[in-house]
Amino acid sequence: MKNVYGIDTNILIYYLTGKPEEKHKECLSLIKRAEKGKIKIKIFPVIFWEATWILEKFYKNNKQKIVEILKMFLQLDGIECEKTAILIESFNLWEKENIDFVDAYIINSHRKSNINDIYSYDSHMKNKEINCLEPEITG
Repeated sequence: MKNVYGIDTNILIYYLTGKPEEKHKECLSLIKRAEKGKIKIKIFPVIFWEATWILEKFYKNNKQKIVEILKMFLQLDGIECEKTAILIESFNLWEKENIDFVDAYIINSHRKSNINDIYSYDSHMKNKEINCLEPEITG
């Protein structure tokens, strides 16, 4: 059985952006080891939540570019991610709507669980393929 390793967001960012160069080379080597079947890398959705923010706000990439490279990363051999289907649907919703990626992920997580109503005060949740409710004081 091959060793399974997790990665932090900074590994993904350095791999994808090529910056800084020395760290990029190290991260590239790590990912190539996974692609060759020498190790397995398990990545959790929270890494993508942070990565979308960093790639958009710090590196100034547009949503289309971010979605393209993160979907590509998910398809690499040796990379395993929980909730891949929810991530893909969330990338698609985030790309077409004016919402944060984490909100797209919350919406799609509820939909996948057959929950069509969500309580939230977040205006970004309204009219986004799910019924958004605000709590009320009841007797």
